[in-house]
Amino acid sequence: MIKVYYIFFILSFLVLLYKRKDFLVLIPIFYIIFETSFNYLTTLSIVTYIRPVMFFILFAFFTKNISINKISKPLFLFLAYTLILVPFSSEVFYSFKGYMQVFISMMCFAISYSYFKNREQLDNLNKGSFAVLVFTVFSSVVGYVYGVGTVLEYTVKDDPEAIGLLRSFGMYSAGVVIGILPLVIKTFRKKIWQYLLILFSMAAFIFILLNVRRTAILIPIIGILTYAWYSPKKTKIISGIVIVAATLLLLSPLYIEKLTNRFLVREERGRFDEDFYKTESRYTENIEVFSNTFSFENPLKSFFGSKIYASGREEDVRNRMYHTDSASLLDGTGIIGVIIYLYFLFQLFTFAKFPVRNKSENYCLYRSTYMSLLFILLFVSINGSIMNVSFRSLVFIYMGAMLALMKKENVEFP
Repeated sequence: MIKVYYIFFILSFLVLLYKRKDFLVLIPIFYIIFETSFNYLTTLSIVTYIRPVMFFILFAFFTKNISINKISKPLFLFLAYTLILVPFSSEVFYSFKGYMQVFISMMCFAISYSYFKNREQLDNLNKGSFAVLVFTVFSSVVGYVYGVGTVLEYTVKDDPEAIGLLRSFGMYSAGVVIGILPLVIKTFRKKIWQYLLILFSMAAFIFILLNVRRTAILIPIIGILTYAWYSPKKTKIISGIVIVAATLLLLSPLYIEKLTNRFLVREERGRFDEDFYKTESRYTENIEVFSNTFSFENPLKSFFGSKIYASGREEDVRNRMYHTDSASLLDGTGIIGVIIYLYFLFQLFTFAKFPVRNKSENYCLYRSTYMSLLFILLFVSINGSIMNVSFRSLVFIYMGAMLALMKKENVEFP
């Protein structure tokens, strides 16, 4: 299996060199397949460095096209500030590794904004996203049938189950694609392909449900509901949601027993107890970090943080790192870093509110999708995603694409 991955990586390099800038639309499916390699290759093996090398080759093709403007300024400000912090970390290697993960995904936003100029490029990206769904379903089926891949945490005691080649956060990308399905489906003119897209979306969502991870389950739900809220075609979207929900309910005999058992395991572990959140690590870590930071016992740490992206690391020994983006950023980048990041997020909201001279059907489609992605990004930040390269790269590529194409629809921003 290891040889198969090395063949895949070599072929990907060749395709990147051949397609150059156009490789951007293949990034989502490349990253998802890349994620599965860690079932067979260790985290710090040579493949750990393949992703950044691939990205910087791609980035080199865009260096002349990326400018500092209203779109990219807050992004570059955050990346520049956090880069300055890296050498001051007591765990420089892990801080730099974390920085690169954040840099790669966030730069996809600026690259995407400079790349997308027409609907054909978006169609190619959507086809790649369809491939993400297909691969997610395929890797899950392989796991359930042949018992390979990641072992699910929430299974009946003494009866571990393999759920495929993707870990729980590996399902996030499929969730994003489902969440922006109204956009993706526009790429396929023939009904057969539209039906296949919906079929694979439902199958992927069933496997996401069977992972019983709250964040992964809520990503597509938040995406679709946000899209419906901002779309002028609310009735049509809601009707589609009802039909799909009814279909999933009719298919429930195929998976309901396994799903129920897994939820019961979570219940036995107290995951649904009243006030459980008070013992949830993601809750307690924020209380701890906020208390330490705003006590100002160490003003330098309060304002500039420490060990950026390396929480939980002590002399190369790894304890639990902070999961939520709020705790990770406040502890690692300090109050200054959080303010800059919040400025970046604030700007993401303002981009969708610029004056529009022509609210065409395409503009409404792009804006609804953009807002859907933005709310997905904000929601997953609560669980922790800042160093999740695959998920955030996909989100930022689409957000950059939506802004670029909105600009083509006479939106008045640079």
